[in-house]
This record gives sequence, C-alpha cells and structure tokens, in this order.
Amino acid sequence: ETFTMTKPFIGVDLILNGQNTPEYVMAAGKTVRVDVAWKNNNPTKIYDAVIEVTLKGEALNRSSVYTSGGGYYRSIDDTVVWQKEGSLELAEIEPGAKGILSFNFSPVTLGVDVDRVIKNPQIVLEVRAHAKRTSDANVPEEVSSFATRKIKIETDLRLSARGLYYSGPFKNKGPLPPRVEQETTYTVVWTARNASNSVSGASVRTTLPVYIKWLGVTSPQGEDISYDTQNSEVVWNIGRMPAGGTREAAFQISFLPSLSHVGQYPDLVQENILSGSDDFTKTPVGSKQPAIRTVLRSDPKFVQGEGAVVQ
Repeated sequence: ETFTMTKPFIGVDLILNGQNTPEYVMAAGKTVRVDVAWKNNNPTKIYDAVIEVTLKGEALNRSSVYTSGGGYYRSIDDTVVWQKEGSLELAEIEPGAKGILSFNFSPVTLGVDVDRVIKNPQIVLEVRAHAKRTSDANVPEEVSSFATRKIKIETDLRLSARGLYYSGPFKNKGPLPPRVEQETTYTVVWTARNASNSVSGASVRTTLPVYIKWLGVTSPQGEDISYDTQNSEVVWNIGRMPAGGTREAAFQISFLPSLSHVGQYPDLVQENILSGSDDFTKTPVGSKQPAIRTVLRSDPKFVQGEGAVVQ
C-alpha cells in the first residue's frame, strides 16, 4: 500500500535549552529557556496566528515564568500566549516564513533543604498553534498544529563531610594541636541526603594521604565501609536511597605528623565524592566536598589554635 506523508500546515517545535528531544533532563535549581520554533508549511499565506504553550506539573514555579517577543503568561491556566496584538509577525505569514518565540521559567526549589518532597518531579509542555488560511474556494478556514515535550528534574543528591575530634561516635586520643611524631586520631563523618527521586548504586569515596593510617573502626554496624590498601581509598557502598532519605556513616583514622608538617594544616582525607544513578531520570547524580583538614570547624568544641601542627 502507498501512504502519503504531509507536513502540518503550520509547523511548531519546542527547543529546551538548545536541545530538541522528546524528554529533557535538567538539574534541580536551573532555569529553562524555551524556544518555540514555528514555520508556515502552507503554499499560501496564513494569518491571525496564535501560538500557546501550556505548562503542567506541580514542579513548576509559576512565579518564575518570563516571556519575551510580545508573549503573555496567562497564569489562570499556566499558558504562554503569542498573538498578533503583541507579535506583529503573526498577523500575516508568508509561505515558508519561520520564526522563534521564547520564554523562560524555573522549577520550584527541590533541594534536600526543602521540607516538602515532590517525588519524580516533571513538567510537561504542550504547544498549540492555529491560524487562518484561504481555501481554494476563497473561503477562510482554520489550520492548527500540536507538539509536546517533557522535562524531568534530577534529584539533589548531596554529601556533607566532617572531621571531628571531641564529638562523634568514637573516642579520639592524642595531642591537639597535633604534635610532630605523636599520633592523634580523628573521626570522619559522611552524611548523604537525597531529595526527590530514588537513587541506585550510591557510594561515597575518598583517598587517605600517605601519612594517614586507616584504623578499621567504622559506625554504625552494618554499613558497608571498606578500605583498599593498594589505592589508599575508603569506600562507603550505600546502595539504594529513597526519595527524602538520609544516611550517615563514620570511620576513624590516625595522623602521625612529621617535621615537614610544622605550621601547616594537613589534609586528613582528600576530596570526598558521592555518586549514584537517578532512577527517574536515568542519569548519574552526586556531589563533592573538599578535603578535610586538621582545622575541625565542624566540631563544636574545637579551638582554632588546635589545627596547625606543632613541634
């Protein structure tokens, strides 16, 4: 059988932050630029065109919608509208003529610090275009077109990394400030927090400097924390984290300062990296925290002068 494929008389398309895909994945807290591309595919003029984009989804920040090019945000039904009164190019469109209309918006705040959890947040955009044309019988008739796009928002998977001496699950020992050729033990606490989408395969890792010793003491029991002696790497295998979930783990290390450390604030652990896979968006997510040094700002009993190595 033979089929004839024809273009819509007025073509419309949605481009999100420069990407033209059926589904667009974005990080939480970012802004979306929407470009509405239109074209007259009709062999004759069309006129009185109206283009409307409706936004749907509870993740939409309705106060953030900003239009340009004569557009109007009709908040009662969350629709951005362009018509000839504000966009003169839509009054009469020549065959093959095309253009772009734009607006911006942002999702609501979806981070781990927000009390309300919106699970699997997404925003759906529906664009409709209609215009008039003159038929072969010289009678005006309506032409229209429709397109849709979906925006999925990644979860905020966040890590905090703290160095402690006085507080935490372990009792530490040794001098503070750390003293050359005398051992001082410290506690490292990792807290992983997840916002809106469940995460699989979550893990945290860091590397110990050559002068730091792994003591093999971890908390709480049952957490999968391991140490690779060959790479001096500490790995916490968290696994799956549900939306809104929080996990915490700690381990103990010791520091034996050398003369070369005098007057310095050496690293206890190097960069801390949390990673995982967002089950909703199917994208990698995570966060990083810088190296933890002997200046223990997270410990409420720590005194500023206790950080630098002394002889």
